[in-house]
Amino acid sequence: MSERTHADCRWSFWIDRGGTFTDVVGFDRSCGRIATTKILSSDEAPLEGIRRLTGLSPGAPVPADEVRLGTTVATNALLEGRTVDAALVTTRGFADLLRIGDQRRPDLFALDIARPVVLPRRILEVPDRAAADGTVLDRGEDAELLEALCAVRAAGIDSLAVCLLHAPRAPEIEEAVADAARRAGFRHVVCSHAVAPTSGIGRRVATAALDAALTPLLRAYLDGLAARLGRTRLWVMRSDGGLAAAGRVRAADTVLSGPAGGVVAAARLAEAAGFTAAVGLDVGGTSTDVARVLPRPDLRDEVEVGGHRVFVPAVD
Repeated sequence: MSERTHADCRWSFWIDRGGTFTDVVGFDRSCGRIATTKILSSDEAPLEGIRRLTGLSPGAPVPADEVRLGTTVATNALLEGRTVDAALVTTRGFADLLRIGDQRRPDLFALDIARPVVLPRRILEVPDRAAADGTVLDRGEDAELLEALCAVRAAGIDSLAVCLLHAPRAPEIEEAVADAARRAGFRHVVCSHAVAPTSGIGRRVATAALDAALTPLLRAYLDGLAARLGRTRLWVMRSDGGLAAAGRVRAADTVLSGPAGGVVAAARLAEAAGFTAAVGLDVGGTSTDVARVLPRPDLRDEVEVGGHRVFVPAVD
């Protein structure tokens, strides 16, 4: 087919970018044709796969209505220690919360305990805090906060997590810190009550710290891909098996993005075949994922990747 003929087609592309290979499925809605390809994973793999399926030259626009993407970009960055330098603002007295954790001992009798790496490079303590009922107990001075944040920003850190005591009951205390951080020049700021709206500060600080360390990487990748896709809608698979617009998705939501797609597919195929129970087996180049589907995927509220825990809905 010529490029002009391709431009008249309305394609949908479904892409699974794994650690080793990227699988691309293209559906030409104008004629009902389905095409597939598998290529080695890279940042260019989704576009390369689309061009291979449609015969497009490198500079030609993508003739697609939408692209749905499952990606392990954030997951692999976490596992390989390629996170961005991030900082954390937390209530005074809680600076060691990420290091202390909840005192879990997965290997009770281990003599040499390997502690997970604390993701934030800098931790700033502030007096801001609320009571369990949402009553604001203390607020710091705005000028002092801004000065401290500017000092952290001057050290070359431009991603920040904010996690204050009982913030879900008084979100304005985190929003005030976030506003100051943006004035100080931070490009990415995440509030714990927004990314993990739970009462447990340990859960919130772990999730917000991970988001601050990974979302700038994911955002740069997705923004670059979206720019090259032009007007094509780009959707990203979340860990819970749902889709989110690429401009709104967070790294914390995508740590199981790739595996979630396999679980959802197994459930749909089993349902279409008339089964009420199934086991999904997803054998990749890096890892193998197994899931039980009865008859739909169960959800859990915690994911652990490389020793780091994130508290978001995810397929079990």
